[in-house]
Amino acid sequence: AETITAQGLDKRIPPSAGADAELSRLVDVINRMLDRLEKSFKQALRFSADAAHELKTPLTILQGVLDDAVQHAATGSEAQRFYGELIEEVQRLKTIVQKLLILARADAGELALNLESLDMSAVVESAIEDVGAIAPNLRLEKRIASHVIVEADPDLLRQAVQNLVSNAVKYNVEGGLIRFELEARNREV
Repeated sequence: AETITAQGLDKRIPPSAGADAELSRLVDVINRMLDRLEKSFKQALRFSADAAHELKTPLTILQGVLDDAVQHAATGSEAQRFYGELIEEVQRLKTIVQKLLILARADAGELALNLESLDMSAVVESAIEDVGAIAPNLRLEKRIASHVIVEADPDLLRQAVQNLVSNAVKYNVEGGLIRFELEARNREV
């Protein structure tokens, strides 16, 4: 039972020959519980993936209509500004949908990684620049080793760093501190 994880919900505890009635019943109860968990987990994954796929098309259509509206609105007008703000919100929704799809694929064990050599130092330095631009009221400290190269999926790693930075800004206090550190030791970063 201890070896059964979210990635192995299809595993079951084998019945033990010659076990007493209480132990056999416990194994049966646990296996039935695992059946229900596996079914629920698969339904949740299917829902997440289906919802993400279903939302992509209408959001793309909405963005196209809004792009067209911006082009036809008078330059600098209130309507053009309003449509521009709506496009930003649609883009934000599309990003959420993309993250939902990535999570669904990861949970299902179907996330294909595109591994490449990536300069992690540059990724972190870019994140530091972003914080300086979006939260100038926060103090930043950094200790970044240079030219730290990792094998990673560039898009997913950048997203992970962006999520950490976003949370550091969002859950900070006025005049607070964000400390960035990156070092390489042995084969770990």
